[in-house]
Formats: sequence, C-alpha cells, structure tokens
Amino acid sequence: MIKFLTKEKEQLLNNISEQQEDLIDNNIFINKFLLVLNLMIILSYIFIVVSLYGNA
Repeated sequence: MIKFLTKEKEQLLNNISEQQEDLIDNNIFINKFLLVLNLMIILSYIFIVVSLYGNA
C-alpha cells in the first residue's frame, strides 16, 4: 500500500511538472507574440506620424 502511494505521488508530480513545462512554453509563445504585436503597433504609429509631418 505504501509503495502504491509513493508510486502514485511520483506519477502525479511528473504530471504536474509536465503541465508546468507546457505552461512555460505557452507563456514564452504568448510573450513573443505580444512583443511582435507591440513592435508592429509602434512602427505603424511612427509611420503615421512621419507621414503626417511629411505632408505638412
């Protein structure tokens, strides 16, 4: 019974660590996506400002 409990605990801990790795990977992907999105917004803002001053 004790061996079964420790085996089950070990399996649960492995599952938790795998889920944590998946969450970390997802967070890295989301952060990269948001970084690219922010850069695109900043570049479009700069382009709009430059084009407005260019026509003035």
